[in-house]
Amino acid sequence: MIRLATVFSGIGAVEHALNRMGIENTIVFACDNGDIDVLSKKIDIDIDKIDEELKTLKSLIDNIKFSNDDDYEQQLIFMLNSAQIEFDGVKSELNKSNIDSCFENIKEVLLGIIKIPNLNKQRVKAYTNFVETLKSNISNEEEKLLLYKIILKLSNDFKRDNSIIDLGKEGVEFKSSYNINWSVVNKSLKEAYDLMEDENGRKTIRKVRSLSQRVGQLHGKINSLNHLNKIKKLKSYKKKKQYVDEIYKGNEKRNKVKTSYMVNYNCPKNHFHWDASFLDGTQYNGKVDLFVGGSPCQSFSLVGKQRGLSDTRGTLFYEYARLVDEIQPKVFIYENVRAVLNNDCGKTWEKMKEVFKQLGYKIYFTNNGRPSILNAKDYGIPQNRNRLFVVGFRKDLDLVQEFEFPKPIPLEKTMQDFLIENPSEKYFLSERIKKTVLSPGTKNFYSKPETDLKIARPLTTTMHKMHRAGEDNYVTTDGRLRRLTPRECLRLMGFSDDWKIVVSDTAMYQQAGNSIVVDVLIHIINEILKAYPSLNLNN
Repeated sequence: MIRLATVFSGIGAVEHALNRMGIENTIVFACDNGDIDVLSKKIDIDIDKIDEELKTLKSLIDNIKFSNDDDYEQQLIFMLNSAQIEFDGVKSELNKSNIDSCFENIKEVLLGIIKIPNLNKQRVKAYTNFVETLKSNISNEEEKLLLYKIILKLSNDFKRDNSIIDLGKEGVEFKSSYNINWSVVNKSLKEAYDLMEDENGRKTIRKVRSLSQRVGQLHGKINSLNHLNKIKKLKSYKKKKQYVDEIYKGNEKRNKVKTSYMVNYNCPKNHFHWDASFLDGTQYNGKVDLFVGGSPCQSFSLVGKQRGLSDTRGTLFYEYARLVDEIQPKVFIYENVRAVLNNDCGKTWEKMKEVFKQLGYKIYFTNNGRPSILNAKDYGIPQNRNRLFVVGFRKDLDLVQEFEFPKPIPLEKTMQDFLIENPSEKYFLSERIKKTVLSPGTKNFYSKPETDLKIARPLTTTMHKMHRAGEDNYVTTDGRLRRLTPRECLRLMGFSDDWKIVVSDTAMYQQAGNSIVVDVLIHIINEILKAYPSLNLNN
């Protein structure tokens, strides 16, 4: 009997691995908030407001009373400084922009478009708000950012309306369908659009959006600290859990991860936790044989912002390490994306290794002299999915042999072997969508469209958005192109068909993309049992 505990539990990859292996196990606790964030603050994509929030955050942090050995203070200061540096960089880019030379022309374009009879009311409202904001007292940097956003919204809105606009290789071109001097509008908007593209205005907007999220999450980090200080004053674990449950009250139905997990596994209701940051691991000290998890990968992923440990999600790595220290499981398995190794020129990985080494465990994070990256396609699953794994054994355990990461095995199946028969009509692509997904991209982003691959591309949490065929997986069935079904995605993550789907397709795609590949875990657990066969004896 293996006593199992997981944080960032997802849909229970290790639980399913043990079940597939026929190893008797019991779940001590699980923890996952389903990406529901009730602590962060929503910050507008606005340079002036972000500047104001950064000053507020500095004041809040300065007034918090930390203990002399409180790592939380250093984390907050580090994250605030990183955000400030990023903010200063974006502000400098906007200062150099010449997009404000288009100010009067863009305003006239907006006023002209608002006059279009029977124009969509939402567009009228949005464009009117833009005009009013341009008239308001905003900084020069915010004005330039706003002009970028206006130009981008105009192009995005009207490229879908062929009666008004045509976005060809030459840029923006309005068609003469209304009683407006479109020749003037065409020239003004085309000049602004081309200037925005030359200045990479889209990238600047993305940077500010990312910064607004980062600042909002830093507010969440401070809110977490305030809650932690209150939780520490509570004497019983029951009251602590009740306090945390109250924080998330009203969001129970939104946690689709918990919905999936509780239907598929026998986890005690009172031992499913919302937030690893608020979890006191000492209550489980000596009660866990195998502890598995991985801090959220967005901070390290190649498709994320790669802020690493300067991101509030990145600091959840420290929460995982803290829980290992408090729980003292016999063995732990940590998983994350490959990009961890390169984040911050390798400094993030060096810091993580340092933290692992301080836990009092015998740590394994190399495989044949290299970082322990395992690819799903090397362990029976036709998916090109590289992940970093770290395995730790408590130092008081007597290993019968040294642990070694599993050796690759020949791949005997293709993605086609995992497809279902007679998929529902809703998974087939319309001709319009098909044209989009088979597109190679734009001048700023290009990918070679390929379908019906033998080895699947990495499954992502955003599969429901149907990216281009150079990023997502598409297959041909009966001569027609379609996306993968949720069940096929689960199969490509190593989940058997007896695993119950009880959430929407969108939620299921997200959960599958977030999971660890079951077959990889099976091979790792087999090697763990070779090194320490007594893991499941509870001695």
